[in-house]
Amino acid sequence: MRCSWESGHRCPVNETINMETPTPEVNRIQAQTTTTTTTTTGPLLIARNLSAFERPRAGDPSELIRDRFLCQGGSVLLCGGTGLGKSSLAVQLPAQFALGLGDFGINPVRPLKSLIIQAENDDGDIAEFRDGAFAGYGYNSTQVKQIAEFVVLHTEVKHRGSEFCRAVLDPLAKHHKPELVWIDHALAYYKGDASAQLGVGNFLRESLQPVLTAHKLGCFILHHSPKPSDRRVSWSDRDFSYMGMGSVEWANWARAV
Repeated sequence: MRCSWESGHRCPVNETINMETPTPEVNRIQAQTTTTTTTTTGPLLIARNLSAFERPRAGDPSELIRDRFLCQGGSVLLCGGTGLGKSSLAVQLPAQFALGLGDFGINPVRPLKSLIIQAENDDGDIAEFRDGAFAGYGYNSTQVKQIAEFVVLHTEVKHRGSEFCRAVLDPLAKHHKPELVWIDHALAYYKGDASAQLGVGNFLRESLQPVLTAHKLGCFILHHSPKPSDRRVSWSDRDFSYMGMGSVEWANWARAV
């Protein structure tokens, strides 16, 4: 399934985590991802029979967003122009999800814990995002307390590329054990030319994906759309799938756009 979307908060908990080496699970998955050689005793990888696959049953613990829109290890690319409110949304939806509630037709299967990693907004901006969302939804004190327990935020302005995944995302996920991670935004943490398919693919598939898989995370990654062009006068649903700036790999990797 692939969908196309058109188009405040000081975190109650914002801890500094000591940078650690990747967990053994991340190392194992990275090794499986990058190794394609064979051993002297036979093939390293073994394929599964098509008949071995089963449809998910009701209550599948890997499902995060209803109707399997997002499951553990999956990803959503949230695209939009500058100033449209992507960062506000990345505070608003985690708050709703913390209560087991949804918005915009996006509904969690249960209350979900979220880790937000962002680079653009200062503490005052985040507090405004949070307060705006809390006032708009009319949360009571019990709901505010639950959100404080389920949503954490870390501001990261130093590490990019594979170092971001290894030294930031992996230890934060290990410590806080979230079910969702919100990355705000893609270009803040991708180190390279956003149009270079090889570089983007390496970052998403070899650095980011093994961490998501190891920690069973669903990922919402915010991304900018390209500058407006007068050459395009209409958009189809398929066109919206590729509205993220840069390589087609951004859309190809994601579960939904």
